[in-house]
Amino acid sequence: MDYTDIISAANYLYSLGMLLEFASFLWLRRKFSIMKRPYRVPFKLSALVPMRLIPTGFLVVKMAILMTVVGILWYFLMRFCKSKEWLKQWRKCPVELHFNPAILTRVFLEKYGSYNLILAFNRED
Repeated sequence: MDYTDIISAANYLYSLGMLLEFASFLWLRRKFSIMKRPYRVPFKLSALVPMRLIPTGFLVVKMAILMTVVGILWYFLMRFCKSKEWLKQWRKCPVELHFNPAILTRVFLEKYGSYNLILAFNRED
């Protein structure tokens, strides 16, 4: 991990903190509007909400784009690893086993028997 990755992660966490800060600012302003404080923002709540929505929108869009890009990159990385057979648990597993519970149950019954199937579904981890 190089310096730019660390800075990117710190910015992402800072953005999450800013979202919490915006929410707490509006909540405290609504709940305790007459409380004495060292500095008062000279606007009513109706003006403060749009002021906070604009940066919140930018933060949410930035985080959504970041997560989408990371998800797409992760997908292609997993496909590459699967094609090189670096992920052994996915090497020879047919796709229909992942999505069809009936086929999965039949394969499990053929391999382990009905008693183990009942134990597997009744297990409380």
